[in-house]
Amino acid sequence: MTSAEMELTKLPANALDRASTSCFTIGIATPVAAMLLRPW
Repeated sequence: MTSAEMELTKLPANALDRASTSCFTIGIATPVAAMLLRPW
């Protein structure tokens, strides 16, 4: 496997990592922050 092929393999892996981080932030961290920071 050449270094160019290895880099092409890393691109989808990095995209998947970013997508999973985004889903966590939108789905879990944002609602928790909204609950903790809402005014009473």
